Amino acid sequence: MEDGRWDGAGSFGAGPLDRLGPLVVGGRLGDAFFAYGRVLGHKVVTVEFEQRRYELPAPLGVWGFIKIAAAPGRCRLPALVS
Repeated sequence: MEDGRWDGAGSFGAGPLDRLGPLVVGGRLGDAFFAYGRVLGHKVVTVEFEQRRYELPAPLGVWGFIKIAAAPGRCRLPALVS
């Protein structure tokens, strides 16, 4: 952050954050599922996972989600709803 502004320099594994898309489904680590992305002009995003919706903060335009699945063999990847 320089002069109070985010410069989008980079992240661990995702590359430059200013080139990050609205939804990057990372996948699965053991029984945990994750996704992340960038949304301009939003302070909150909604992600659906295992038939539940989660509101996630995105105060700087970047959001992330990770959750251990109740039924890992039967669930889909997290989806960005709004």
